[in-house]
Amino acid sequence: MKKIRGALSGTRIISRDKSIEKYIFLGDEAKKLGGFSVIEGLYLVEKGILEVYDKDRNVNFEELLEKGMKLTNDENFYIKYVVFRDLMNRGYMLATGIKFGVDFRAYDKKDNKEGIKSEKTGEIDIEKIGQKQNNVRQIRLHSKFLIKVVPEEYISSFPGIAGDVRLARAVNKNLVYAVVDKDSDILYYGIDMAKI
Repeated sequence: MKKIRGALSGTRIISRDKSIEKYIFLGDEAKKLGGFSVIEGLYLVEKGILEVYDKDRNVNFEELLEKGMKLTNDENFYIKYVVFRDLMNRGYMLATGIKFGVDFRAYDKKDNKEGIKSEKTGEIDIEKIGQKQNNVRQIRLHSKFLIKVVPEEYISSFPGIAGDVRLARAVNKNLVYAVVDKDSDILYYGIDMAKI
């Protein structure tokens, strides 16, 4: 398989190869521009799909990881990548969670696109995207989870957690804290309110 070529441009990776579109996960706007995040790039480099160049020099996975940490100035960059990789490998599709104050929104893989739902069967038929038929109507599917990535030593106040839960409930999503330890092991905690 021929690898897709991308170029590092600030905190994004840009590719003019149209086949990259099926691999861009974190934003539709970025997909239109042929650009994606360094975290997405790391995942694709690790999977053997992408080659990233910085000033005409091929950058390997470790170099791209180091550059990503420096460019984003995010002390949690690596653990965000670890969670991104784990969720992708589990079959979830991810989108950015910035507007919700979290790291990612997670969709089931089968629900990751605008699709067509048959009124007869209720099933989504990805093949019929963009087609108009008498028995189908277009729908927009929504993410199920808001994922907040934190290191195991993370400390939060109850009001901070309550705010996260309130926001998740307001947008009909489940809040999940992805806690990553120093060995890169991840524990996922669903957080919600209980009525007593």
